[in-house]
Amino acid sequence: MALEDLPTHLTIDEKRNVFATDSGWEAPAGGNGNQNAQREVLTAIPQLATTLGPAVVKSINWKAGSGDYTKTAGGTIGLDIVFSEGVSGIANTTVPVTNETDAGRSLTLDFVEVNDNIATFDLTIPANSNSLDVADVIGISSTDVLSLNGDTVLGFGGGSSDLDLGSVDPDFFPTNITIG
Repeated sequence: MALEDLPTHLTIDEKRNVFATDSGWEAPAGGNGNQNAQREVLTAIPQLATTLGPAVVKSINWKAGSGDYTKTAGGTIGLDIVFSEGVSGIANTTVPVTNETDAGRSLTLDFVEVNDNIATFDLTIPANSNSLDVADVIGISSTDVLSLNGDTVLGFGGGSSDLDLGSVDPDFFPTNITIG
């Protein structure tokens, strides 16, 4: 197993919540309902995040409820971008959302927060807005997921992050959403 490979015994969903720290590969605490429980070290590798260098994008996921958006009801469309380690330095970064049906109705998601290795972006659209129409098909570009807008994404181990998305596993890339 290469140093940058996640532990192999995890499911796809479990891998989304595992990231590198200087203790090794860590996961959310299991076996109890305490939301503030200390993360668990799955594989102890001293100085892992520092050794790996810049954080890389591991997965991109629609936020819960994004697929429920409808033109008549409105709602919030959002993405979580999961990095291999904790990140910072992305307050001005945005995510362009493509519209395969009408490029003129493409959107931009704004940065909301970063929680360890997950950067969240979203956009709330009011009901009956002209931003999207019924049957529009929205998605994200496989090459231009982030617009840094002067930001430098910094990983836990330091150095600016590698934002090349060609290495993102297709299982970790979101499918398009059709607007209802």
